[in-house]
Amino acid sequence: YLMLVELSFYLADIILDFQMFWLYQDRQHYWFAAAQGFIILRTIIDLSLNHVVCSYRLLADIWHSFRTNLRTDSVLLLVQSEKTGEAVLSMFLQVYGLFYVTDHTSYWTASLSLILSAGGITYGCYIYFDL
Repeated sequence: YLMLVELSFYLADIILDFQMFWLYQDRQHYWFAAAQGFIILRTIIDLSLNHVVCSYRLLADIWHSFRTNLRTDSVLLLVQSEKTGEAVLSMFLQVYGLFYVTDHTSYWTASLSLILSAGGITYGCYIYFDL
């Protein structure tokens, strides 16, 4: 159950990152969109260099983590790289860019993304310093 919640937060953060990219593009904040795109690209490159993206071994480790409700090394690498790398950059951009989104839906989307990033950073630091 714990691993399902953790993976859900991980996927929600990725979806919200793409949503924020689209939101900045749609609202014609091109510098924010470029920065968000750089963050997404950095994450993809980081995961690719660590041989984590879409490998059979990763899927087997995720399945093993779900069955045992414990993190394997691959799952920990995947989650920690997102929480200590991408989430920090994304949160700084969202704190600055939150004041530039004006309509109601965009503001709440940006706020939810900011809260998830802050929670991810906090949880990532807790795991990093606890282990």
